[in-house]
Amino acid sequence: MRAHHVVSPLSFSQNGLWRAYVDVDQRSPECLLKSSLWIARGSGPYELAYFMAPARDAGGNGMQILGWMPGASVVLVKTDRWQWGSDAGDIQQVLAIEASTGRVYEPRLDDILEAHSGKQCWFYVEDAGFADPANIEILVRVKLATPYDVDETLDDIPPEKRCGDLEETWNFDYSSAYEVKRVLNQQPLLLFQSLLDSAAPNPR
Repeated sequence: MRAHHVVSPLSFSQNGLWRAYVDVDQRSPECLLKSSLWIARGSGPYELAYFMAPARDAGGNGMQILGWMPGASVVLVKTDRWQWGSDAGDIQQVLAIEASTGRVYEPRLDDILEAHSGKQCWFYVEDAGFADPANIEILVRVKLATPYDVDETLDDIPPEKRCGDLEETWNFDYSSAYEVKRVLNQQPLLLFQSLLDSAAPNPR
């Protein structure tokens, strides 16, 4: 059967020198998804910047362009992986990709859970951005909660094991050596966003 493509709107960097879009290719009947991030400079051709293949335990995946580092050629993307028909939570990731070099920065979001070691925690990425327009410091804002099985309630989890309903912001700093630290939720997420629906390219 012919592949079905879903194409995102075009996203432009603040200086207008770069543009990007996401193409999701779904081949029926297996429902295996392939997600691709394409980036081009000026009026030049698009090049593949990041690709997500379907995994054995996660046939579904997708990407969302969040925006660009202000004044720079670094695009910020959120990814999701999931298994069809499974109660397991999605696997989320945030990526910063340098359009000019193709270099990918992939924060270890599991570090957030390690900071809550000893508690039963789950998190969902609410938003992301940059701390500094001159350095690769990726801010990720998450919502934390206590997961439990479908045949359980929160009362079945010992109080000392509960994560609690929390919102936290974490800084993944690549400006020198890789460093991870929690910061105030009031810290602004710097991000330039520009979308143009009508300019989305034709599916490949």
